[in-house]
Amino acid sequence: MAKDAQFSFAQEEKMTVKILDDTKVEAKDQSGTQSGTWNIYFDQALVVELDNGNRYFADLRYALKEEGQLTQ
Repeated sequence: MAKDAQFSFAQEEKMTVKILDDTKVEAKDQSGTQSGTWNIYFDQALVVELDNGNRYFADLRYALKEEGQLTQ
């Protein structure tokens, strides 16, 4: 995929997800608040499943730093 690729979506929806204790989440969007759960898959991904059946996946990207090395 080209770095300058352009995407067009019919509709944009924003959601705020709060990660809580005991693998619980609280998600807020324009339609209200939903409860759900979260899980980490290995050390690479976060999956949020809401009680309304919606499921969201986020890939975690990170790099280990050498001891004493500053992060950017």
